[in-house]
Amino acid sequence: ICAGHFFSHFFLLLVPPLFPVLKEIYGVGFTELGFATACFSVASGFTQIPMGFLVDRFGARALLIWGLALESVAISLIGVFPAYGALVALMIAAGLCNSVFHPADYAILNATVDKSRIGRIFSFHTFTGYLGDAVAPATILILASLFDWRVGMFLCGLFGLVTAGVMWANAGIL
Repeated sequence: ICAGHFFSHFFLLLVPPLFPVLKEIYGVGFTELGFATACFSVASGFTQIPMGFLVDRFGARALLIWGLALESVAISLIGVFPAYGALVALMIAAGLCNSVFHPADYAILNATVDKSRIGRIFSFHTFTGYLGDAVAPATILILASLFDWRVGMFLCGLFGLVTAGVMWANAGIL
C-alpha cells in the first residue's frame, strides 16, 4: 500500500524539474508547462470522490493496482511522445489514475490493520508519500543526466509498473 502511495507522489514531481529542458523541446513557456502539471492535480483532485464510490462498489485492491499500472504507463509515455499536446493529455490521464490512491489506500488500511496500530501505519503511509515527493526531483535529474530526460521518464514509469506487478503478485495480502 505504501509503495503505491510513494509512486502517487513521486509521479507528480517528475515533470517540474525538467521544465528548463522541456521549455526548449516543446517550444512553450513555463506557464504552459505549469498548466500541464496543474492538469494532473485538477484531474486527480476532482475525481477522488467519485473514485471513492468506485472503491466502495468494486473493491480497493484491483482499483489500486490498476491505477498504479495505468499511471505508470502514462508517465512512461511522456518520454515516448515528446509533444506538448501529448504531455497535457498524459498528465490528465496520470492524474485520473492517481485519484485511486487515497480512497483505496485508506480503505485497505482500515480493513486490514489492527486498530491498535492504525495511527502508526497512517503515519508511515503519509511518510512514504512525502518520500516520493522528496526523491522524485533528484531521481529524474540524475536519470536525465545519465541517459536522457525521455529515458528517465520511461524508466520512472517502468519502476511503477514493476511495483504494480509485485502488488498484483501479492494481491492476496491486500
